[in-house]
Amino acid sequence: MTHLHLVRAVFQPWLITPEAHGAVALQIAAKAGMIEPMALREGVGACGEDVELEQMEIRDGVAYIPVGGVMARKLGAMEKGAGAVDYCDIAEELCIAEEDDSVLAIVLDMDTPGGTVNGCPELADVIANCTKPVVAYSAGMIASAGYWLAAACDKIVLSRSAEAGSIGVYCAHMDLTEYYYKLGVKVNLFASGANKGAGFPGVPLTDDQRTTIRDDVMRMASEFKAHVTTNRPDVPEAAMDGRMFGATQALEIGLIDDVCSCVEDAGEMALEMVRS
Repeated sequence: MTHLHLVRAVFQPWLITPEAHGAVALQIAAKAGMIEPMALREGVGACGEDVELEQMEIRDGVAYIPVGGVMARKLGAMEKGAGAVDYCDIAEELCIAEEDDSVLAIVLDMDTPGGTVNGCPELADVIANCTKPVVAYSAGMIASAGYWLAAACDKIVLSRSAEAGSIGVYCAHMDLTEYYYKLGVKVNLFASGANKGAGFPGVPLTDDQRTTIRDDVMRMASEFKAHVTTNRPDVPEAAMDGRMFGATQALEIGLIDDVCSCVEDAGEMALEMVRS
């Protein structure tokens, strides 16, 4: 991707916690040469060396599919090596689990702050269409886009110290006008329409552009809330304001179905759904 594409990616709508979005922004800024490169987690390095990534495991009739890190669609090897997970990889593993006769149930082993809008609703549809029971489990967090996916599962289960929520959408715009001015750079943008080029680095947003972006965010937020309400009707509207909830409170307000000790317990819950 070019530097411009990398920078623009940060300012597209995301289903993610602000903290994780900030980490993504720093990684992109490093790639664009704006700051010093950050150390990558295990994965494909700068020289393209291969590393082992977490894969689906089938144990005792249950397919355990890891969903950890920031999520997006059509990621490259370096992004995956840095800890991100591809929606398409999850979908493929779900299909494999569905077609494998030795698999009776599926557990999404989740620890994710969320990810991009693009690809998330489609993967949720794949989950919802699975004929085998699918349980979402986390010992860490199921946030934002992660919760969009979890809401499509048959059950959501957390460990005692885990969290779930962050239901909502946001879009950040970094106004670099003053920064560029101090560098002696003046950006002139020539666009064919009122919203063409909105968010271009160094050019401030107009009031109309802000309204358009805000409306787009609210539209996607409405879709998110409708998805949650359809799949988990007991979740109150007040819980869909972007907050995270600990396991105990998440259980009380209907965000999750149960609390357990480990991912194998979630697997047993999934198998119980098969037996019942």
